[in-house]
Amino acid sequence: LGNAELVAERRSAASTAAARAAAATTADGAAGGLKSATVAKLEEQTSVQVKDLIKSLGLAKATQDFQNLDYMGRLVKRCGLGPQVATHASHIVQQMYRHAAILGPKIHNAPSPALVAAAIFIVAHLMDAELKPGIHEVATVAKVTEASVQSVYQIAHPALGYLVHEKMPVTLRGGISGLPRP
Repeated sequence: LGNAELVAERRSAASTAAARAAAATTADGAAGGLKSATVAKLEEQTSVQVKDLIKSLGLAKATQDFQNLDYMGRLVKRCGLGPQVATHASHIVQQMYRHAAILGPKIHNAPSPALVAAAIFIVAHLMDAELKPGIHEVATVAKVTEASVQSVYQIAHPALGYLVHEKMPVTLRGGISGLPRP
């Protein structure tokens, strides 16, 4: 989820929690408090508002590719890598959006497939895959320019400690610092 989506979800959760707390503060829940039907209506309205906000900010399309594990799986398979790479690459792309404040504003300007391709490149190297694809190969598979993937890799490389899941098996000699320099 992107930063705006996280903010919207937190606001949604906060308003839902406030409505429930208001309903629970009355002695019998009906006299002066919110009834459960009202709480349900507020939750539904908040959910609709969150979806509208995500749509109006244009975030729904930007996050679609990496959340679709079938899409990620197809790209990973075309690169000759195992299916576990898709899961870890999806996590890295999610973290790129989540840590956009650290990575800088250019991360939002990069095409989503370029983020996916860079994440596949990173995971394939960190998991020390037998056949490690180069940036050119992952760019070709993701149907983006090599320059866009290289740009995303340059942005992400200094912040890989924030992006890589702590449970991801890193078998590359030297760990994250063993990755090729951008």
